[in-house]
Amino acid sequence: MSEQQNRPAYHEDEFDVEVMAGKLWRIQKKIWKKIFFPFTVLFLRPKRLVLIMGISILLAVILRYTLPPFYESSFVIKPSNSGDVYYLGMLHDLNLMLKDKNWPAVAEKLKVDVATAEKLHQVDVSPIYKNTFRQDTITAVEIALIMSDAMLIDTFQQSILTNYLCGSPYYFKSKQIRKKDLAAMEVRMVADLEENDSLKKVLTRNAFPRGNGGFVYGEPLDPLKVYEAGFAMYQKMINLRSELEYTESFELVKPGVVRIKPFFPRLIILLPVFIGIGLIVCLVLNYREYKG
Repeated sequence: MSEQQNRPAYHEDEFDVEVMAGKLWRIQKKIWKKIFFPFTVLFLRPKRLVLIMGISILLAVILRYTLPPFYESSFVIKPSNSGDVYYLGMLHDLNLMLKDKNWPAVAEKLKVDVATAEKLHQVDVSPIYKNTFRQDTITAVEIALIMSDAMLIDTFQQSILTNYLCGSPYYFKSKQIRKKDLAAMEVRMVADLEENDSLKKVLTRNAFPRGNGGFVYGEPLDPLKVYEAGFAMYQKMINLRSELEYTESFELVKPGVVRIKPFFPRLIILLPVFIGIGLIVCLVLNYREYKG
């Protein structure tokens, strides 16, 4: 009697598992059906899909060889003052003028003619940090130019660096002050070197042999320290004259190069775009028929 009572309960549990498994299978089928539904609609009309894809590829190839080309090249500049960031705002303003297509203003700032300015389309600035993680000190800046004439990279590079940045009132004045300070320091250092040479001559004259074979110095100075001081001043003089050679606010670290391969249009960009548009068009057309 106990076996008969237990047997229906066992079959009832087994039936519930099968029902649950069936529900899970149907849910899974619905999920996969929804996932692959777009592909099902796309291949609803295979000939239409092939035709639209062919047209999309053809349009991408035609535009590749008919649209006016744009070229990208970049150069790297280094500010003489690592704490200076004002030039970043100037470069941002230049890019805004290009976005507004304010060619006369761009031509005036860069000291070029309007026809040349119209061939510059974008200026992108990428700071190079001393510490990439902290990004606290900018050591250099990479300036990328997008142009319609690749041969103008040297012209725009020189115009941005010399005419626009260094030629601005702020940086021009900073350069004059720096040159004046360095020149005054050079005069002072030359006088110090002459004084050090005179002191060495005095020490040499006052050092003479005595009867015991030794030397007696008339001045209580250490000649070695005098020579070391003179050598240190000479090194400073060399460094100072090196700085006088680079009084500009910016230094060109890496010049731009002429790029013969256009930045745009390129098939690697146009093909995915037009194929994606073609797939969307085909999907919409097929879905209308599917719903109808």
